[in-house]
Amino acid sequence: MWDILSYSKSYYLNFLLIIYISFFKNSTRNISKKFQNKLQCVCDNNVLFEVINEIECDFGVHTVIQCTNCQELFSVDKKCSAFKNIFELLKINTKLYSKKEKFDYLSNSHPF
Repeated sequence: MWDILSYSKSYYLNFLLIIYISFFKNSTRNISKKFQNKLQCVCDNNVLFEVINEIECDFGVHTVIQCTNCQELFSVDKKCSAFKNIFELLKINTKLYSKKEKFDYLSNSHPF
């Protein structure tokens, strides 16, 4: 009986891990698609942003974009004091994020 429970638990955990990884890959892919076209940066230039999928801060790992002109880094997954806030770009590029994406961005923010 114990072997069946441990097998079920292991199977369940693997299943959850697969779902989490596929969600993470899809969300990263969706973020990357948003920045394939030129956008206006806070430096007043229309630029192609470079997407950096994994960069660390004191609280965890982020996806950020970097302006190829002014080199400024913007956190695109959650608000973090180590990087510029994506809302600075959203003021200029108003249709970049949906209401849900804005809500998720703020909901996942690090404590300040």
